[in-house]
Amino acid sequence: MSSLEKIKNRIGNQLIIKSYMAGFRATSDGTIISHKGKPVGSDRGDGRIAFSSIVDENGLRRTLLSHRFIAYQLYGDKMFEPGIVVRHLNDDPSDNRFENIVLGTHKDNERDAKKNNIKAGPGKYNGSYGAIYRYYMVNGWSKTMKDLNLSYKMLAYVKTTYKPTLVDKVKIWLTS
Repeated sequence: MSSLEKIKNRIGNQLIIKSYMAGFRATSDGTIISHKGKPVGSDRGDGRIAFSSIVDENGLRRTLLSHRFIAYQLYGDKMFEPGIVVRHLNDDPSDNRFENIVLGTHKDNERDAKKNNIKAGPGKYNGSYGAIYRYYMVNGWSKTMKDLNLSYKMLAYVKTTYKPTLVDKVKIWLTS
């Protein structure tokens, strides 16, 4: 079995293909339309848009990331090639317009982040991780990204690397 076939056979990728074959489609503004003709999808809480699709072989409804489905609609099997990732050119995971969804490599993604002034590590926000973390704990992904003008990558970095202090925990508790 080739590398392409192995990647295509992963359950998430198979469900993307099955959803497309069942009649799900995306419009140029990034809206997913179900096989019944109704818009579907919502923010997962981390800025990315997902939708529930067809039932899998175990009888469970599965959730798919909209940008991956859109990439399949636009590029077909090319998105399953080894080393290929689906990119948001402007680094906004909620912006699934056709012109913002492209295929590329991880290196291309890094170049996009640099071009969009996104820093995923110490730098631009260094020293304010506590404030970002506290704001996120009270307000969630979407509001934090929007209000603080953070990328998904930056907020994920803060969330996974920042170790809250006792003061942070008290402030979060008081504002919750």
